[in-house]
Amino acid sequence: MKRLKDLEKENGRLRKAGSDLTLEKLILKEGCLGKPLIPSRRRRCVLTPSKSIF
Repeated sequence: MKRLKDLEKENGRLRKAGSDLTLEKLILKEGCLGKPLIPSRRRRCVLTPSKSIF
């Protein structure tokens, strides 16, 4: 009986880990949509310190 409970707990943990990875993949995929920056604008974004919101 204890073994079954342990397996059910591990199964739930693995399902949660899988769903977290799926969510991260969707977020990353959405970030890739749209027109990519041209090299000069990309350099400007990297070299120019952005204003902190803190």
